[in-house]
Amino acid sequence: MSNYGIKISKPGYDIDNASLINQIFNSQKNCIKLSQITGTVSSTLSASGGSETHEISHGFSFTPGFLVWFQIDGNGKWYFMYTSGNLIDYVNCNPYTNDSKLYIPLVNNDDAQHTIVAHYVVFADKGG
Repeated sequence: MSNYGIKISKPGYDIDNASLINQIFNSQKNCIKLSQITGTVSSTLSASGGSETHEISHGFSFTPGFLVWFQIDGNGKWYFMYTSGNLIDYVNCNPYTNDSKLYIPLVNNDDAQHTIVAHYVVFADKGG
């Protein structure tokens, strides 16, 4: 029996014939699960190497997936942080998790001070 569970299609699509892209939910597929661990951190980093690492406890006994995005000096642009390298020329960030915390290290490589606001979401699924 392979056709079981809960399926919800987009408006205008018959769930019996809807392709996966036209389904809002399908219990036969694995979905990312959000945890209640979301938040915002902020750092004002001094010029030429100012740094700060934010540590957020998540309470899982495994290494979860996560997303982090940030804004510089309230410029109205939001940037996603990925796991290595300079996202933009003067801000370096290599966020990572382990089985107890999310780490958001920020480094300013510019000649001017910058204020960084970062939002984060930790998922209730193993990263990987």
